[in-house]
Amino acid sequence: MNPVCRVCGEATHSFGEALLLAKHRVHYFECDVCGYVQTEDPYWLEEAYQNPVNLTDTGLLGRNVMLSRMTLLLLRRYFKKGDFVLDYSGGYGVLTRLLRDAGAECYWHDPYTPNVFARGFEMHRAARSFSLVTSFESFEHFVHPLEEIRKISQISSEIFFSTRLLPPHRPQPGQWWYYGLEHGQHIGFFTPASLAHIAKELGLHVVSAFGAYHFLSRRKIHPLSFAVTLAFSRTPFVSLFHPGPSLTVRDSEFLSRI
Repeated sequence: MNPVCRVCGEATHSFGEALLLAKHRVHYFECDVCGYVQTEDPYWLEEAYQNPVNLTDTGLLGRNVMLSRMTLLLLRRYFKKGDFVLDYSGGYGVLTRLLRDAGAECYWHDPYTPNVFARGFEMHRAARSFSLVTSFESFEHFVHPLEEIRKISQISSEIFFSTRLLPPHRPQPGQWWYYGLEHGQHIGFFTPASLAHIAKELGLHVVSAFGAYHFLSRRKIHPLSFAVTLAFSRTPFVSLFHPGPSLTVRDSEFLSRI
């Protein structure tokens, strides 16, 4: 019997199969309603996460630089100066450190990965509530995405995240690099309809750009405005929009006292 959709709870149909971690023959299922594609129950995850950041992720540093620039622009466009940010599923803390270096009050949270670059700025140390949560390249890892995203929304209703949407031509497992067969950590793949369902369940709006970047928010943001804001991150003028003086030296002085 096919599993129900892990996003909307509707029926699914068989979508394909692939070999994960070069050893596990895994079945994929597509939702009949929202189009979300999911693996069978992911029994291989303990093996897949022996290294929490997979070996083939050579774009980790470059991606975090780009995402930090995008986040800075979103902070300038939609938030107030001094608003606190939480990087949820923050990995080694690279993004948190980059944002703090640019003047943003960003904190880190990730129960599965050691905090290397943002030590001392864990979630529980924040002095105020968070106005924005970032969560990059994490939604495709969630075993129960709606439950996990609902948990994030309880921290802040403003969530800037990245995950690649399924292309319109619906590639089969093994025909699209984002399935991540070599590391086995990607177990769910979103469509515009599945993100819309999540937004509705949470009482939020969702806007997407470039098939990869998304913003869940209480406010209704025009897709063109969102896309133009993110596109500006590729220009050399981002430093003009930093939220304040760098926190690098202040943070070093703080860490020397704890």
